[in-house]
Amino acid sequence: MRLTDHSTLLLKLCCYLCLVFSISANATSYRAQWIIDSQKPLESRMKNTLWLAVISDEPIAARMVVEPIKVKHFFIEKAKSGPIYTTRVINGLRKHVAQVKYDIYPAKAGEFALPATKVTLGKGEGASIIYADTQQFNVVGQPEKARGLIVTSSLTLSQKLSDIELIAGGAVSREVSMKVADLPGYLIAELPLSVTDSASSQFVTMANSVTSSASFRGTVTGKRESELLYRFTVEGQYQLPQISVSWWDPIKQQVEYSVLPAVDVTVRPAPSLPMKQRVSFWLSSLVDVIQAYQQYFAVAFAAILLVFWQRRWFVGLFNLGLTEVKVAASLPLSQLLILTIKAVFCSKQKLPALYTCWTELLSKSLQIEARQLQSLFCYQISGSVKVRRRLLLGQMIHINWLFYYQGFQLQPLNPR
Repeated sequence: MRLTDHSTLLLKLCCYLCLVFSISANATSYRAQWIIDSQKPLESRMKNTLWLAVISDEPIAARMVVEPIKVKHFFIEKAKSGPIYTTRVINGLRKHVAQVKYDIYPAKAGEFALPATKVTLGKGEGASIIYADTQQFNVVGQPEKARGLIVTSSLTLSQKLSDIELIAGGAVSREVSMKVADLPGYLIAELPLSVTDSASSQFVTMANSVTSSASFRGTVTGKRESELLYRFTVEGQYQLPQISVSWWDPIKQQVEYSVLPAVDVTVRPAPSLPMKQRVSFWLSSLVDVIQAYQQYFAVAFAAILLVFWQRRWFVGLFNLGLTEVKVAASLPLSQLLILTIKAVFCSKQKLPALYTCWTELLSKSLQIEARQLQSLFCYQISGSVKVRRRLLLGQMIHINWLFYYQGFQLQPLNPR
């Protein structure tokens, strides 16, 4: 009987100890939640800070791994320093908190939601997995004046030049650095630079553009470095244009400007090449031209050989054509046309003599009609002549046509 009582007592003690150990083993509980750093609404195109907090009753010593977070229209950067461990009093109880910092940059305004995020504490089979609930929040947009501008509290520009005195054909390297506060480097847009120039002797090219980010005491500073090459082919005085970048200051609520001044550049003439190099350059240019137009040169060479071989025939043909031209020019109709053309451009003083030569070439029947044109000439006492040139030219063209038409008319057999 006593043995039975002792066995029962020992069994109860074992069950109690198992219950105590099981309760103590499950006493540590975790929960995760999103915490917004500010009570103000998040602003678009600016850095906003969020925290993913893991809360526990016991100190959190296990390794914490958070799955990657992706939200459309969001640029999210996780702090590289790892979780921040602290204690807080929540609902009158002291809790242990591990916080992971996130800097987010909303691209536009609107309503957004952070997804349910998986957090793993520990590793292996004993790891604990918890989820942070979805977090809804609003993002307000920037004013209309800030459209298309970088939103930051500070933007500075600086530049370095390789040289401002060079020889024609050389290039000036212009390194432009833009530093922006509270914005990662990869989110800084390209400098608003024009890589073309109206002057034909100046060529501009974008050689390189790199970005970087630096963090100091929780402040992020982005940097974009752009290298421009200005090449000058002609000597003279030039000016690298000033660079102006406009940006929006959310604190002052106004547009600010950062300006780099223009730079004067002196380009000296390049020394002439030695004769040997110039001859080599000319020969290479000549070879390039021959190769580019070799078909045309071959045809021209064949034509020259053909002309030289049949030079007597070509000379006779040329003489025959020249004779025909002279004969055609000596015909009365051709001379009439030539004198009519001269009447358009000659001075008023020479026009009466030209008119007389023109009438002598006409037939007798047309000379009578041509004499009526003398009324168009008005001789002044001073010796000058006034001519109604437009009417005169019109009548001369009409009479020329009648002269041409006479050759096709039937002539009387027995003219009186």
